[in-house]
Amino acid sequence: MSEAYITTVTKLSSAAVEKVFTFRRVVEVFTVEEAARVASLQQIEALNEAYRELLEAARAKDTELFLQKDLALHELIWHMAGNECFEIALRRIVRPFFAFTVIRFAGRVAFDLVQDAYNHLAFVAPIKSKDPETARTAYLKALDEWHSQTLAYMFSEQGAQS
Repeated sequence: MSEAYITTVTKLSSAAVEKVFTFRRVVEVFTVEEAARVASLQQIEALNEAYRELLEAARAKDTELFLQKDLALHELIWHMAGNECFEIALRRIVRPFFAFTVIRFAGRVAFDLVQDAYNHLAFVAPIKSKDPETARTAYLKALDEWHSQTLAYMFSEQGAQS
């Protein structure tokens, strides 16, 4: 399947954020579980490397690079699941959201990057150990935390003034 799409994001409303997170709870959670089920040794090694790069960006306090590495890690997991339909759909919906986040958070200390990297380890580790249920549970917890943080930062008075 080829990937042809055009996406333009100019303003992200709280309703749009809700839709993105609802989509991610269904589709992305499935890819996390599936990646844990079917990951090859080579894919697990690539996941280790992607996580290492995410952690390095966090420790360097480079927010923009961190968000790029975060997206790369998620895209790798989507690919590991082995279903190009889900991968294409996630890229179409989630990539613009990540781009919006990069723009919104650029130059701001919106969250603790190292802590966020460690939060990723909660679902990366069970993928590596091929434990789909633990990966699912950990990913849902991380996604719910990111959802509430995103809403609080993007739509609160404090976030609006940052």
